[in-house]
Amino acid sequence: DDLDDRTRRVIRTAFFEGTTYEVLAEREAAPLGTMKSWIRRGLLRLRDCLEAADLPELRELDINPLLADAEGVIAVDARAVV
Repeated sequence: DDLDDRTRRVIRTAFFEGTTYEVLAEREAAPLGTMKSWIRRGLLRLRDCLEAADLPELRELDINPLLADAEGVIAVDARAVV
């Protein structure tokens, strides 16, 4: 619940559809740099929430590959699905 609707929507779209930052920026009528910032800040908030939850089943969850993706497509490890 700490993610606003827009951020949640673009992260989910990228996650489930593999949508590029460019396509997401067009859909949201936002500059590309803004889209990248929304996603990165959202993923950082998500990581903070998961760390704060201190749930054993989430301890191995690693979203760093999401943050480090250099090609503009969010690549996801299947273990990240909770």
